[in-house]
Amino acid sequence: MHFVIFIWAEGFSETFTQFNYIAGFIAVLILIPLLFTSSRKWMKKLKRTWKKLQSLAYLAIILSLLHVAILEKTWMVYAIIVGIGFFIRIPVIKEKIIALRTKQVKL
Repeated sequence: MHFVIFIWAEGFSETFTQFNYIAGFIAVLILIPLLFTSSRKWMKKLKRTWKKLQSLAYLAIILSLLHVAILEKTWMVYAIIVGIGFFIRIPVIKEKIIALRTKQVKL
């Protein structure tokens, strides 16, 4: 949505005028195929390739962090949110969170 509003306000050619805009544009391009292939149907179709394709999300996150950091906006808040997302994907931590959630459901 952010990208669409930017193009509407600034024009598509503005996307290629600064490095931070290019980084954001590439992140959007990476996310488009991930959007369409993130279902169980595509998991079954693509098999092992699906996981490799979905790992491009990490590159998109890095590019978007770079995009925000260069803009000198509130990139630290964004970095913390993304960092928390990465942190809870660590298998040991993920298992503990799932265990806590299942205990709460059983109560």
